Amino acid sequence: MADNHLIDRVMNRLTPGRTRIAVLLYGLSLFFCTSGYRFERRHNLINYRSFFDAFFRPGRSVWTTLLTPSELVSSLGLTPIVMESVGGITGTLGLTRRFLKHTVEIGIPSSLCTFHRAHLSMVLKNGFYPPGCVFAVSALCDGNLRSLQEISEYYPTPFFFVDVPEPDAPGGEEFLKNQLEEVYLQLSHLFRVKRPLERIERTVEIAEETRVWIGKVNELRQTRYIPDVKPMSMAWHLLNQTAQLGASRGLAFYKTLYRDLSRYGRDFPKDKLRFLLMHLPPTYSHPVVETISGRGGLIVIEEFNTLKWPPMDPKDPFGSIARKLLSIHLLGSSMRRIEHINRLACDYNVDGIINFAHWGCRQSSGSLEVMKERIQKPLLSVDTDLVDSESSSAGQIKTRVESFIEMLKAQYR
Repeated sequence: MADNHLIDRVMNRLTPGRTRIAVLLYGLSLFFCTSGYRFERRHNLINYRSFFDAFFRPGRSVWTTLLTPSELVSSLGLTPIVMESVGGITGTLGLTRRFLKHTVEIGIPSSLCTFHRAHLSMVLKNGFYPPGCVFAVSALCDGNLRSLQEISEYYPTPFFFVDVPEPDAPGGEEFLKNQLEEVYLQLSHLFRVKRPLERIERTVEIAEETRVWIGKVNELRQTRYIPDVKPMSMAWHLLNQTAQLGASRGLAFYKTLYRDLSRYGRDFPKDKLRFLLMHLPPTYSHPVVETISGRGGLIVIEEFNTLKWPPMDPKDPFGSIARKLLSIHLLGSSMRRIEHINRLACDYNVDGIINFAHWGCRQSSGSLEVMKERIQKPLLSVDTDLVDSESSSAGQIKTRVESFIEMLKAQYR
């Protein structure tokens, strides 16, 4: 009770300076941490860099969302911070419910995704310094525009937005390419960066090398896994695929992951059930993940870690980035996602599929019934909130997962 009272007092008196101290202390703990695999430590340090710059170099920090093309940001020497990761951290620390309570009090609709409600609350509680700018795209989530517009008006700070068309729309690639180039040149002018076109070519060159290493990692994961790695550690590599693409630290991460897989990876045991994770896992300890692990199952691949795009050409940087965005299977018709899931299920020889239907996320649950009819492997969908640990009944969920596992075991005996 005392701890909860102390937490409430701190949150009621939140200031950027106090949050900065917490960020600094966390960074010191990472510096002295020697546990875990090298790729996990590198992943933590990369994402810590985003928060460090947000509090110690706020004028050079660009607030983005998932799938925002980070190449446009990192090539200018700026640091992107994916705002969904703020919601993820509140979930990991068990603070989400406190932030959600604040959003209700100030009138933010409860239908908005809790990832966005959590970071909006932290901003409106005065937990951040103003960023250099905010940059959103229409891809994947309709909460991007709403939440980052609110942040832009609150400080105020410059707001940039790219409208991603339907993947098969006539002229869509050219339309997107022109938007990307225009936003990039506006960003370079805002931050007074010289020779921006030369910089973006080098960034796309690094992004292309990173794409190759991502492919190597995912190919190796078809036959090998690293023991004792939590699903959260693997699933949130999506941050590196989107927020670090084109940055040298992102490239170094995938090279490290490949080396760790080669050195410490093991072949999949024949007696373990293999699962594909759709969407993302909860940011807190959850009975689905615990039950799968406890009953001898393995999550061998995650949908969001298998984003694929065509080779990128440094001589056509904005066209390359446009094609990358339009190739993502989560955009457009649900059939694109269904075909991608079925291909993964085959490539990784999975026995079953786990989907977390995140509350408030229309992307993760809107077409689920249609997908169930066309996905070729047994699928268990769990309605829960990925950042609010008090959102669902652990006992009921555990029973459902155990029944699903027993069904799979009977089917594959």
